[in-house]
Amino acid sequence: MDATPSGASRGSVLALRGLSASEGFAMPNQHTKNPLTVEERFWAKIDKDGPSGCWLWTGARIPDGYGTFKIRQVTTLVHRYAYEQMVGLISAELEIDHICRTTNCVNPNHLEAVPHIENVRRGLAGKVNNHESRKTHCSGGHPYDLLNTYITPKGERECRLCRRIRKRLRRIH
Repeated sequence: MDATPSGASRGSVLALRGLSASEGFAMPNQHTKNPLTVEERFWAKIDKDGPSGCWLWTGARIPDGYGTFKIRQVTTLVHRYAYEQMVGLISAELEIDHICRTTNCVNPNHLEAVPHIENVRRGLAGKVNNHESRKTHCSGGHPYDLLNTYITPKGERECRLCRRIRKRLRRIH
């Protein structure tokens, strides 16, 4: 699916306006003589040559890697904007999952509208199925079991006993 205006690439979208994407390029805005449309601003910040077919957002990003840009002074997540422009509206009970696991990807073939619980399950799958998840004991020799395992906000496992010991040592020093 190639939804760039007239199949144009990033450079040619700018070229249509007589602009250059070279180093030092200043993006026209609402204060310039010929400001870009929202769609032109969006496509000017897409790199379609990303790994695994990803279309990477090259503009502003929030700390967890999701791309953002402003539409009428409202900050918008670019993957949601891309999905709505190229696929369709997103139901209130759904959110957009990056099938490729690349948070700044806007390729509509890599985005899927899914319920929150499915998005969480898919996101944790990479963390649960890694080398660390196969360990049965922590580095201190304590078992990872139902009572002794703490799951951090990042979804990582920690030994409760070792965690308690670390906290005590921090209070002493």
